[in-house]
Amino acid sequence: MSDSQEEMADRLKAARESAKYPTPTDAARAMGIEPPTYLGHENGSRGYRAAAPRYADFFKVNLEWLLTGRGTMKKVGSDNPAPAAQTEEVQPETIFTSTELNLLQLPQDLPILGGGACGEDGLFEMNGQVLGYTRRPPRLIGVKDAFAVYVYGESMVPWREPGSMAVVNPHQPPKIGDYVLVQLYPEDGTENKPAYIKKLVRRTAESLRLRQFNPPEEKNIAMRKVASIQRIVDWEEAMGG
Repeated sequence: MSDSQEEMADRLKAARESAKYPTPTDAARAMGIEPPTYLGHENGSRGYRAAAPRYADFFKVNLEWLLTGRGTMKKVGSDNPAPAAQTEEVQPETIFTSTELNLLQLPQDLPILGGGACGEDGLFEMNGQVLGYTRRPPRLIGVKDAFAVYVYGESMVPWREPGSMAVVNPHQPPKIGDYVLVQLYPEDGTENKPAYIKKLVRRTAESLRLRQFNPPEEKNIAMRKVASIQRIVDWEEAMGG
């Protein structure tokens, strides 16, 4: 375990305790994620950079502090409920530097779309409902219809842990090697779309080839079943890196 990972784990524990959750299991259940996943983040056995934005919002602490230890732990006005969505216009150029103040200026208006797990290979269903709102990364400010989703299952560990968040730019065409959200046409008469989060390996007129990491496996999906292929933006890129 690296010193930085151990220090991040200590800060996550402090954030959880400051939010008055007595145990890691209490916090995990309140967030709707598997307790072993959260416990691995808090005890330092697994890194949690991808899940940090979700933890920062949930525990009402500063993301910059949680990731690096810089600045103060608590957000300004964190004792007050946050609005469902923040609509004040923010200029991207004012928040590209990684200071605590600039992170606080990120608009909290990126919708988190709902879903539910339904398969061991990471298959889940997108139901179109908005579960809430999270901070909009700088590179997605002004991007219409951008959204976030939670990752279901462990098929993409270590790239993404269950319960971590992925942000999607629906207008940026994915290329081979990108991580993608693939939504399929419903087959049961409902409007819920089966979906996968995977790495794009190959794309032809007839099929997609997707890769997962845990266990290592590739799968083919016929294009006739595919409703959309949307690019997942890496967090570092989304933050302006």
